[in-house]
Amino acid sequence: MIDTLSHSRRPGVINLLLSLLEDPRPPLAAIQIVAKRSDPRFVHQLLRSIGEQPSENSARNLKRAEAIAWASPGAGVLAKLDDKLQRSAVQVVMASGMPRLQAFKTIKYLLQHGKPGGRQSATEALADFQ
Repeated sequence: MIDTLSHSRRPGVINLLLSLLEDPRPPLAAIQIVAKRSDPRFVHQLLRSIGEQPSENSARNLKRAEAIAWASPGAGVLAKLDDKLQRSAVQVVMASGMPRLQAFKTIKYLLQHGKPGGRQSATEALADFQ
């Protein structure tokens, strides 16, 4: 089951995993899988589901994720995201429980290399680092 949730590109499996992010009490293993997946199909679906702002349950669950695999500037995922998805990526990074220095590096990358919407969201996120 863990292997399927971690690697499957089937829409039904991805939707199941994302629905667990909305659950009020998802298993920690599900949150860890969401945080570790960096395949483009999953990341795009995750960011589309988060949108402009994570729901209360999503935000609480993202806070349990101490690292987001695709959010590292070196992973190459951020540069491939469109404007709207970069905006959502900022929301995920800021809602996550990743160390603030690591989150800042992602925000800095989007400030310097992001698309206009990503840069705007990254600029707004800077206020949270003061």
